[in-house]
Amino acid sequence: MQPNKSYKLVSTALLVLPLMWISLRVITNTSSVSLSEFDHQYELSYDFTVRGERDYWIKTFIPQNDDRQSVEILDGTVPQLITNDEHNSIARWEGKSDGLETINLSFSFKGKSVEYQISEEIEYIPYIAFDLPKVLTATEYIQSDHEQIQSVSNELRGNRRGLKEIIQSFYNYVYQLPSNGTNELTDAVTALQDQEASCNGKSRLLVALCRSQRIPARMVGGIIMESSEKKTSHAWVEVQVNDTWVPFDPLNGYFASLPAHYLKLYEGDNFLITRSPGITFDYQYKIQEERNNKFSNWALVDLWALSIEQHLPLDMLRVMLLLPLGALLIGILKNVVGFKTIGVFLPVLISIALIETGIGTGLILFTVIVFLVASLNYPLTKWGVQHTAKLTLMMSAVVLLVLGLTQILPTNNTLAPLFFPFIILTLVSEKVARTIDEDGFRTALDMYVQTLMVTVIIFFVLNATVIQNFLMTFPEVLISFAGINLMLGKWIGFRVLEYPRFWKTVKA
Repeated sequence: MQPNKSYKLVSTALLVLPLMWISLRVITNTSSVSLSEFDHQYELSYDFTVRGERDYWIKTFIPQNDDRQSVEILDGTVPQLITNDEHNSIARWEGKSDGLETINLSFSFKGKSVEYQISEEIEYIPYIAFDLPKVLTATEYIQSDHEQIQSVSNELRGNRRGLKEIIQSFYNYVYQLPSNGTNELTDAVTALQDQEASCNGKSRLLVALCRSQRIPARMVGGIIMESSEKKTSHAWVEVQVNDTWVPFDPLNGYFASLPAHYLKLYEGDNFLITRSPGITFDYQYKIQEERNNKFSNWALVDLWALSIEQHLPLDMLRVMLLLPLGALLIGILKNVVGFKTIGVFLPVLISIALIETGIGTGLILFTVIVFLVASLNYPLTKWGVQHTAKLTLMMSAVVLLVLGLTQILPTNNTLAPLFFPFIILTLVSEKVARTIDEDGFRTALDMYVQTLMVTVIIFFVLNATVIQNFLMTFPEVLISFAGINLMLGKWIGFRVLEYPRFWKTVKA
């Protein structure tokens, strides 16, 4: 067989056969679960136990659907009464225990992460009304009219005129307070005086600071979903910006954002469970992460089952699968489109890091760090420092710079992922510095801009939940990627970006 024929046969087989295999799996699949747009799916079970022979009643909140979460009641003990107020749905069970009464209610939860961009141009305008709504009123535990709360609030507000910077000032103050990890109720004044609190104390303090400046704010209660059995719930805050309620978690460091695995159960400063006094009562929440789909028939590798059986983190498996797809996109963007990048696989690694940091913040941080560290190359080269020692010094500079940024930027969910790509930043900085030396700053800047463009394109592809779930469900498609890469290896035509340059030649 001639080389060209064998090459075409192998590359075509690698491309087509895995797609036929995937089609077989889809046809033989009996599951109704699809590749969801939601980031996480869990099953939550309320387990309540009443002991002794006596009358009882139990009330708790039932989660509701909104733009960020989808909830479906699966099965369990049907409540005698479900009431709905303006914001919440409340279930009530009542009866007489014969010694041991068990109540169970199960939900399916799907959640999406959200991140809001608050405009710097929104001016702070105090809410003025004769009859204050609940989201502005001082309460027993949210003492927004207390002298100490008012004093700290006025000091933090200062001369700031923008709504975002005032909320940021309140948030930063509460966020930097140490967490004491207690499950006991902590009011806003106690959190302020003790200068430490758990999630409920920090949230009440942030709400109180906002309300003291006539900024509508409210408590939110729910559960952080993770495969476990727990008794703890979680509290965070929502602040009204224009007509939108924007979430803030001053304990875990989420500013105007919320991760996908936060299940919202109720709004307001409430207790998750209330019950009749004097009964022997116990409760537990059982949480299990669900597979996004169940296309297990004819699976070459069932990664969803493997992650559960071998206790492998899903995020680790996702990153492993995203790397070949990112490499394929690099091949297309460089060989077919004609982008010039710094390094071959660096844009893929940066785009995966951006999934954790967020694209806006991540690009700014990467650019600042890269060019600041690259500036070290000039004195190091002038002093004759060897290449290996130079890279080591640059890596140390990256670490020190990131540690310094942790003292400036307030949110831990923004900077924590930067501790992973130290090597990426070091290599990019070194390559930028080398390009500046060999080809000049303008050329280096042009290549860096093209690198960022490629990185952003790859980021939006890799960050799509549907694509991540597809790769997790059908890892056989990686073999098809190999077939496409083989075909790209023989590409000898014009690149897309070369057509304007050679248009006259092409036309002729």
